[in-house]
Amino acid sequence: MFQNILKQEQPIVYQMLYNSLKRGKLSHAYLLSGQRGTHKKETAYLLAKSIICPHGEVFACETCELCQRIERNSYADLIYVDGREKTVKSESVENIMDRFEKTGLEGYNRKVFIIDGMEHVTEEGQNKLLKFIEDPMSEAVTAILISEQPDRILPTIVSRCQSIPFRPLDAEAVYRYCIAEGCEQLDAYLLANIYRNISIVAQVKDKKEFQSAKTIFFDFLNELSVSKEAALLELETTLLVKKKKDRAVFKAFADMLTLFFNDLLKGKKSGDVWYDQKLEFFAKTNYNNYNSFLLCFNAQQKLMPNARNNIALVLEEMIYGL
Repeated sequence: MFQNILKQEQPIVYQMLYNSLKRGKLSHAYLLSGQRGTHKKETAYLLAKSIICPHGEVFACETCELCQRIERNSYADLIYVDGREKTVKSESVENIMDRFEKTGLEGYNRKVFIIDGMEHVTEEGQNKLLKFIEDPMSEAVTAILISEQPDRILPTIVSRCQSIPFRPLDAEAVYRYCIAEGCEQLDAYLLANIYRNISIVAQVKDKKEFQSAKTIFFDFLNELSVSKEAALLELETTLLVKKKKDRAVFKAFADMLTLFFNDLLKGKKSGDVWYDQKLEFFAKTNYNNYNSFLLCFNAQQKLMPNARNNIALVLEEMIYGL
């Protein structure tokens, strides 16, 4: 059941909700905030089920027909608005208010609405929502707001919600997810430690950009352990000619190389035989690993999505420094 996953991966969130449900002291509005992949949406649905389900002891049973209907969005007095990919206009907020001013269609006298991606609700829509949060139309109505960027929500809304922050998943949790999804051990280690976000990992792991970058990373370290000059020449040729200046590939490669040199400086192991052998090899050489880390880290930062640096110049700067 999801409540067991929540207890393991977000213990503070679990305890906060457990205490509120146990004491029967529920807020009329919640704000679940944190990065992608931290189970905010699943938690919102668990809270909705727990408010409505008559069978659970503290949290919902998660197995009855009512819980299953809530999960499928077929419970008439639950509204879910997905604003993660598009702007939520004031009309959508008005529709929620209009529906919940009427008598409930279900027989449990509890109504819940969930707005996912609250930061994408227009200012006008947020102001209309604020009126409800300041003066709830009924004690039977609960608002659950989900956000990755709570700083983009009106402060007056934030101050009137019970705020429940979700901590970022640690690399180990993401690693377990990758292994469960059938990733190779090296892929799982790289994905978990670079992104630390299950939603992003799910999007990235099978993309050709990530796999191409991993191949370049693998070949580069193998070459570098034999001839630095040959490795750097091959790297410049591969990234600027064969890949046609593919920014995504170079960024992923820089992420991997930064992680490698960081692990080298910290004496960290991955569990992957090839990776750990390379760590041991470079630890015994007189290679300037700290300088290499800084060069790769700087390249990584210059390739962030909001940066507009020329990929060729960034690559040449990194190679020259190495």
